[in-house]
Amino acid sequence: MAAGLRQAPPQRVLFQPDVSSSRQTRTATSHGQSPQPTSAAPSNSYSAVASQHSMPHSISNYEPRPPMPLTLRGVVTPANNSTRFYQQVAQSQVGQKRKAKDMTKPGCGYDGPNIYVRTLQALRSGIREEQDYALHHLVKISHERGDKFRFEAFPMLAEALGEYIRGITSEYYDIKWKVDYTESDKAINALDGLNGTPGLVERLKSLVRIDVTDELEPKQKSMHFEKVKEAGLTMRNLSLMEDNAKYLADMAEIRDTLTIVLSLPDDPRLTELRHYLLDVAEMVTRYWVMPENDPLYRILLDEINLSSDRGAILTSLRAICRISMNLKDNNNLSSVPITVVEKLASYLLLQDEELVGAALDFMYQYTAVPSNVAILLLHSNNPMYRLAPLMKELCRLLRHGEVEVQAKSLLQHAIPDIPAETIPDVPDDLLRQLLQMDEPERSNTWLKCVFEEHKDSEITQIALWQAYQSRFTPFSNTGLANASGLLPAAEFIKNVSIIFENATAQVVNGTTSKFIIKGIRPRHTPIDTRRQAYLRCLWQPPSTTKPCDVFLPKPEDLYIHILTAHIGVTRTPEGGEGGGEWDQFDAHIIDMDIECHWSHCLRFTHGRPRLEKTKAQLARHIKVHLPSAGAGGKPKPPLSSSSSSNRTPANATYPFTPNTLGPHGAHDPRLL
Repeated sequence: MAAGLRQAPPQRVLFQPDVSSSRQTRTATSHGQSPQPTSAAPSNSYSAVASQHSMPHSISNYEPRPPMPLTLRGVVTPANNSTRFYQQVAQSQVGQKRKAKDMTKPGCGYDGPNIYVRTLQALRSGIREEQDYALHHLVKISHERGDKFRFEAFPMLAEALGEYIRGITSEYYDIKWKVDYTESDKAINALDGLNGTPGLVERLKSLVRIDVTDELEPKQKSMHFEKVKEAGLTMRNLSLMEDNAKYLADMAEIRDTLTIVLSLPDDPRLTELRHYLLDVAEMVTRYWVMPENDPLYRILLDEINLSSDRGAILTSLRAICRISMNLKDNNNLSSVPITVVEKLASYLLLQDEELVGAALDFMYQYTAVPSNVAILLLHSNNPMYRLAPLMKELCRLLRHGEVEVQAKSLLQHAIPDIPAETIPDVPDDLLRQLLQMDEPERSNTWLKCVFEEHKDSEITQIALWQAYQSRFTPFSNTGLANASGLLPAAEFIKNVSIIFENATAQVVNGTTSKFIIKGIRPRHTPIDTRRQAYLRCLWQPPSTTKPCDVFLPKPEDLYIHILTAHIGVTRTPEGGEGGGEWDQFDAHIIDMDIECHWSHCLRFTHGRPRLEKTKAQLARHIKVHLPSAGAGGKPKPPLSSSSSSNRTPANATYPFTPNTLGPHGAHDPRLL
């Protein structure tokens, strides 16, 4: 049956302009008028001529398409092509399976909760496998990220850890604890979650312990103990943060948990858990007021008194000493057994600084309460308690950890650095050495022996040159000196800057130009070629205006010089009254006018007894003014110049005056 053409649609009435209108278009001369709307309604009739000219070309020349032949394909069926049919069926099944596999399942593409929430919910689920997973990760989180893991950010985490830890009680007693927040449940296994549970220790004692067979422990029970330890370790790690410790301190059930677990029977399997919970107690007791009847307070005291575990004793001491530390209430340490005090007193004998420090901290707080001191004094003489050595040990420990420190203190003000007024004479032995030298070695050595560097001092070049000339000119023609004469003045002044690095030749301009050497000054006492200072004789009788100023190299030489030149004793071959190496003088004669004139010495003046004063006494007294001989005959450091000893060192750089004798002056009664 051939399909026929559909009927042509009815002709539409086209718009016809109003040709009778007199309105002209803008381009009437060259273009046809464009259709303009009129107010008249369209007419139903139309002109055939107008429709022929206005009909679109595509409509007027429309021709229908010729009919297209249909392409037909044979359907593959088991009848006409069974092999192909079954191949198509197999391919279709594989495609359906792949489509079902790629289909989005519920929850697919959603990351789920983070590890913190995941572990929290797993711990609260009560499913053993999930709890094992949670505790495994919580231990790692608390160790690695404990500073970011706050209890207040994860509600019910602390409660879940406490519940899991309390579950270890079921291994010893047939009880399963539950927390009640209504204060209406009075069951033996009900814990008051608001205010804490009173009489908790008595409840535990009233329970019947489960019999434990001496057999191999099942794996499930062993894993239970391990997981409880992990829960305790997690709580311990998190409680080290201040915010978490305060959070735990505000929970009454955590306090009950510590009391329950620390009251369980002694079991090696619980030792590690006890240490963890004691660490928690050390952190949270700072926020608790614990009266003398508090069960946890009594448990901590029992740990100190009965335990032999050093770690448990040390942590218990710290926990007790920190009670109410962050509160205004005082820690009175009431009702402490005297046996605890005795045990702590014995700890003071140990060479364990950590344990001794904790014991001293406890004793300090304990003795701060007068009632505790009265109890301590009451039992101090009781032979049953070894408290007698306590005070002795406390006194000994006052020097515990002492460090020896060498402190310098000013005994007296330093003697002012008074410059020498004149250039010192050269001792005879040094002069003989200088005369054997050639120039310029002789002048250089002389400068080193009688001058020293000083940045603020100066000396005129003419004075220095004249001192050099006056020292060596008298020996130039005597044959005692080498044949080489004196250096010229210019070369001598030039050598001064070479010997003393900081010395410079300068010209001071003024009314009269002055040539100086800046940076050196005369020594008070010369030094020898080995840079050893000579000993200066400071003997000054009242009739003279300046000391003797003889320089000698050894104390023995100076001693002999004073005796022979100033005291007037004679030397004997047998020795004198005092004996010894230097007492080789006959000094038995009593002389009423004997006095010591060594630089303001007051030994034999100002009211001293004037009877039986002998030269031997004066000779022995002179030794106090001389330095003692050291190893190898070298003088030791000078004696102290303090006024209390009235010793003036013989190698002092200049004589002492009354202003330099000290605060007591010349009339110090200690010198008489």
